[in-house]
Amino acid sequence: MLDLDLMKSYRDRVNFLLRNYYDQENALYQPLNLALFYSRRRLRATLAYWGSGIVGGIPEDADNIAMLYEIITANYVLIDDSVILDAGKERADLPTPRIQYGEAAALLSACIIQLEPIRLLPSDNLLLKEIFYQSARDTIIGLFLEQKLADLSPDSIVDEKEILRIARLMTGPL
Repeated sequence: MLDLDLMKSYRDRVNFLLRNYYDQENALYQPLNLALFYSRRRLRATLAYWGSGIVGGIPEDADNIAMLYEIITANYVLIDDSVILDAGKERADLPTPRIQYGEAAALLSACIIQLEPIRLLPSDNLLLKEIFYQSARDTIIGLFLEQKLADLSPDSIVDEKEILRIARLMTGPL
């Protein structure tokens, strides 16, 4: 049977952790903070807490994984709402970070947030950290190359393979 009170307590717990994780005053984190709070359900975080409980853990055991799920989701939101993908203007009845803070700030936040799993994962899991690092690196390279393409004149000839490579770099983590 679904325990809605427990689910709400997990949602409140991860919201508290996320609200206090990033500096609220730092301009670089503003788009990220907005993206973190589009989600109201926190289903992924709740599943992390329930999974920990199933194996005998306590909520504190799952805090980093619960935050990690929500941070990765916020990263997807920042990239998805960029002009690279769907150029979203609103999400959950709020302006998207690229509308409120500008495209560059939103994408910079996406790049920063991609490195967070490295800090949140256990220090003995080097392979998983390497995967997240490579993903962040590829996205940053893809964003840079996409900007170079955007700066070309309309009559420039661009190899289709290069466009596909850039798209893979930028969206690989998604």
